[in-house]
Amino acid sequence: MNFVCPEWDIETWIGDAKEVLGLDYYQLTSVKSVPRFLYLLCRCYLFLDEVRAGMVSKGQTGATIGDASRQQHQAHNRHLLAWLQQRFAQGYALNDIETLLAA
Repeated sequence: MNFVCPEWDIETWIGDAKEVLGLDYYQLTSVKSVPRFLYLLCRCYLFLDEVRAGMVSKGQTGATIGDASRQQHQAHNRHLLAWLQQRFAQGYALNDIETLLAA
């Protein structure tokens, strides 16, 4: 049983990394990029696991990494829409906002 649990954790991590973080869609272009990509992937997973733990501590038992990712996307969209609303209320033209977003 001691061997099964660590293997299950790894399998779960790989499944989450594929489903939520796109591990199976990334095309590596050099040998140097492999550890860099895996490091970034692990950092993203750690961040989402912290978000998930926060959701659980607020009563959302059974929250998953996918739930945490969706929550982060929703929060990002809300922040972006609020930012756009502020800029339009301040009289910014659409071209000005495009320039700000492209910077």
